[in-house]
Amino acid sequence: IMMAAKAVASVLVTRLGTPVAAVNVELASPNDNSGFGYFGDMGGSTSGTTNAQGMATLPPCDAGEYTLKARATSTSPATEMKVNLAPGQQQIVVELASGVLTGTVVGNSGPVAGAEVRLGNRTEEGTSQRGQFAISFSSGGDDDEDEIQTIDFSPGQTTARTDDKGQFRFQDVPAGDYEVKVIAKGLITETAEVGPFDGA
Repeated sequence: IMMAAKAVASVLVTRLGTPVAAVNVELASPNDNSGFGYFGDMGGSTSGTTNAQGMATLPPCDAGEYTLKARATSTSPATEMKVNLAPGQQQIVVELASGVLTGTVVGNSGPVAGAEVRLGNRTEEGTSQRGQFAISFSSGGDDDEDEIQTIDFSPGQTTARTDDKGQFRFQDVPAGDYEVKVIAKGLITETAEVGPFDGA
């Protein structure tokens, strides 16, 4: 009986060239769209967590093409890269996205504390009516002007909550088109378009 050799991947995760500990890394097949960075943990996936040196060794898997996903915190969207694993041992280096997306949720009475903010990929499903609060965004640049927009939303990638000043923060955000959905008690659920976001 011939047994196919398995692929054993060691993953080094860095941010701005520095190894990062406690990062969740996961291999997903290219056809699986349910990765943890978007819609919750996948069942039966090949995953691991980086150690103090930023290294994680994943369980053996079949050789082939995968999407490698890395996420440092529960409020960080997954940084993704395509990998083609060969039989045997190999090391992959993943550079985490370093974008920071911040915002403030403001209601009629001022900042809204404890609101749930969901970050997701932008959809093309039309526009919504103005609600009871506005959402302002800044991508961290001194020259950026805040935008206030509202559009429809489909379920998102990751969730944060606003602090007592109504502010929220998402770290390690890759470049892309995003939108956020804000849910707060006593307020109409609203969504605002963020993208395109340059990841800086």
